[in-house]
Amino acid sequence: MSGRWRRARLGAAEAAIFVVLVASVAWRISADRVGSRGPVPPADRPVGETLRLADAAYDSGRLAASGPLYADVLRRDGGNVRARIRLANAFHLNSWNASALTMIDEALALDPRNGVARILRAKIYRDNGESALAVAEYEAVLGTSPRNAEALYYVGTNYQASRRFDDAIGVYARAAAADTDLIIPPFETVPFGIQARLQLGRTYRQLCRVQFENDGYDDGMALLELALDVLREAHSLVETTSLRGYGDARAELISGLSYKATMLRRARRPEQDVLAAYEEMTAVDPNDVAAWLDAGHIRRRAAGSRADLETVEAYYLRAYELDPRDIDAHTNLLSVRQDLQRPEEDLAIILGDTP
Repeated sequence: MSGRWRRARLGAAEAAIFVVLVASVAWRISADRVGSRGPVPPADRPVGETLRLADAAYDSGRLAASGPLYADVLRRDGGNVRARIRLANAFHLNSWNASALTMIDEALALDPRNGVARILRAKIYRDNGESALAVAEYEAVLGTSPRNAEALYYVGTNYQASRRFDDAIGVYARAAAADTDLIIPPFETVPFGIQARLQLGRTYRQLCRVQFENDGYDDGMALLELALDVLREAHSLVETTSLRGYGDARAELISGLSYKATMLRRARRPEQDVLAAYEEMTAVDPNDVAAWLDAGHIRRRAAGSRADLETVEAYYLRAYELDPRDIDAHTNLLSVRQDLQRPEEDLAIILGDTP
């Protein structure tokens, strides 16, 4: 399903319709249990046609339109598991979790191994703060579908929240490997394979901070490089697929590179190493003014020729074009241009004095 789903919630008018539906669904299910067929739908519409219309409305994000249709399907076909799950999900998306759980319990009574229903029940438990119950549901899904990327991802988030970082890393890696198609699931903004990579990068960064704080620079930098590798992969996947434009992967990678530059400077590592981090930032995000400026400053300190200064000028000019109000960009651009206008002998003196 496409990315049109964005954890949709209903507008005021739709919500009013759904309130009526929530109030009525209990007696509809109750009538279904005792075999009551209730009123015939308009024009004696067959159940299959009603289900098709409900699915079309649901798949296009029109929850208020799909809800009454699914309820009518259930009134006449109480064994329809998909209708129960989809109606439950519509309730869940609008925070009517008690009604959603009722529907999910009904679905699982009919099909105890249904992974979609179990994942939805896990989400409801998670939203209700019942993390242990949520994890139990996800693990039940993994018992029958060990490569379910969604279940793996959420088990990983529970491990991470519990500071079981090694376990989280393993599960996130499995989730990333399992989601080979990178299809955006319903009601999500990005595939779980991308989400897992981002969380894996964040977990590595959590661990590397601990190492840096405990004076374990080499171990911390090794963990940071692991984070950057997985974030580079996530960014590359986003940029080379239909996900292009999803900004979180780029933002996470930029943040990680900036952190690397900071730690390199604190450890007094060679400026060329710091420069490499900033220049990678400009490649990932050509609109990052600060990265262009920082790279320009390092290149200016190392400049040994007019050609070097011309490169510095290009960096400052890029920063200035991106933000003409940036004082640092403006003053440094003027300064380097003044140096470039000097006679060769004067310029040679200045460059010779450059550390």
